[in-house]
Formats: sequence, C-alpha cells, structure tokens
Amino acid sequence: LLENLALNKPAQQSSDALHYTAEKAVDDDLSTYTTTGQLEWSWWRVDLLAVASISFIKIYKGPEWDTLENAVISVSDYNMDVVATRVITEVNADFAEFSFDETKGSSVGVYLDGRQLRIGEVEIYGFIANEFPSYSPSIGPTEYPSISPSLSFSPTMHNLALNKETEQSTTMHAHFSGNANDGDLNSMSFTEHTGHNWWLLNLEFISSIDLIRVHPALEMQDAFLSVLNQAKDVVASKEIKAHDVEAKEFTFDGVEGAYVEITRN
Repeated sequence: LLENLALNKPAQQSSDALHYTAEKAVDDDLSTYTTTGQLEWSWWRVDLLAVASISFIKIYKGPEWDTLENAVISVSDYNMDVVATRVITEVNADFAEFSFDETKGSSVGVYLDGRQLRIGEVEIYGFIANEFPSYSPSIGPTEYPSISPSLSFSPTMHNLALNKETEQSTTMHAHFSGNANDGDLNSMSFTEHTGHNWWLLNLEFISSIDLIRVHPALEMQDAFLSVLNQAKDVVASKEIKAHDVEAKEFTFDGVEGAYVEITRN
C-alpha cells in the first residue's frame, strides 16, 4: 500500500490570503483549503524531506465554485530542477489525478498564472527512495552532528540551504532573508543601503560543502561568500564579482561548515 508522502510535510506558497495558508493542503482535511494573495504566477510547494519515488499525485480543488484548470503540477529533485510536469485541463472536476511512474523527486509544486491559486488537498503517493540526513533541533550550536550529505544518503549533492533558517542585517520592504533560499527565483532578499550588509544561513548541522551557487538579483560586486564554523568563524571565503544576474558557482572542495554568509560593505 503506497503512503501519502505529502501528509503534514512542510509547505509554503507565494503569498497568503488571510488564514488560507499553505499547510492546509497537506492536513488531510478537505474542508480546509489554501489561497494565495496575488493573481500573477501564484505557486504552492511541499517539501517531501526525502528523495521519493512518486507513483501518482492527486490534487483537490479548494472551494466548490473554484477550478484548478490550467494549473501546472511539477516534481523537482533536491537541486530544485524540474523532472516532470502535468497540466490540469479539467474545468469542473473536484480533483485531478496524474501518474508519475515512479519519478524520483523531493518536492512537488503547483503553479497557476492569472488568478489566485486555491488548493483543497495534495496527496502524493509513492515510497521513500533515500532519506535526507536528520538532526535534532534541540542540539546546541556546539553539538552539531557531523554529516557529509554527499556520503550519507546519495552520491548526488543535496541543496542544504533550501528553506533553512536565515537572517540579514536589515530588510527593505518585503524582501525578507528567507526569499533567498525558498527555491523561487522570482523572489529575492534585499537589505537597506547601510555601511555593512550581510545575509546569514544556518545549515543546522555541520556539512561538507562542495559547491555553492548564488543567483544574484542585481549586479553584485565587492561582496564575499563565506563558510563559517559553529562559532561563526570564517573557514573559507570567496569573492563575488557579479556584473549581471547570471548564476555564479563557487567550489569549496568539501569544506566543513555550519553557516554560510554573504557580506558586502
């Protein structure tokens, strides 16, 4: 019997309308539903917290009068690269169901352009192919377990930054620090124009870091990308010279760290 892998997993969406938040689509309650706040390019996503072999996905619409027509369902791997998509074409159906033939993925997204996205429930059936490394959130900053993610569960690297805790020196408008690791290239973090700007990511365990990819929102020069240890001392640093918004990659050759920081004066 296949398990509903989405049940009570972490979910997020592009914006919230009132109390219709993202987790209501994975709460096993068809009387609740999600609603995004904006009309243009609305999205919802659930993190399966593992590499899953997905057999089929069932998605229920929100309120009775609504429709999921033209919504796109996508399965992404743990690098947030899309590996499979389906489009909902039914206008009045209460739910849509799609086979994915054991597609490997670690998150599932639903995207809709032109109107608010409302979802009653998303059920993802399959089985766990590889567990992600686990950690105890109660462990203090000096007691992180040492985990090499490239060895502990898969020979393929995992995006350790996705949805982890972040902070930044200041915040301009609604460009919060978490926008930089939410898996959405349409959102961005932005600090106020001060003398010393910084963005900090807490990896929540000691990690063996091979590569960091940065997607600049704007031109980024005279900035530094650093890996920090548990005491927040710099153990490795690279200068960022971004004259455009193309993604930049920096190799760190297995440097062990617990935090990643970007600074700019």
